[in-house]
Amino acid sequence: VKRGITLVECRDVLLRAGATDVSAAVVHGSFEPGAENLIRARDWGYFLTTDSCPAVSSSQFGRAPFKYIFLAGLITDVVLSS
Repeated sequence: VKRGITLVECRDVLLRAGATDVSAAVVHGSFEPGAENLIRARDWGYFLTTDSCPAVSSSQFGRAPFKYIFLAGLITDVVLSS
């Protein structure tokens, strides 16, 4: 996700169609300037992404609606279980 416009538009369509809550999950949130504000300006159940872009993740960590999956532990578990 770079700008978030498509996800915001999809969210709006789903709500107009009768959804009562919309969440999003993306693997790689490399948000361009302003994208976080566009996403935060809407009501989301949650907006899930990974910490694969550390600079972006650290600036948004703990700020609604963003929730993060931290990859290091997951990768470590896979490597150690092999």
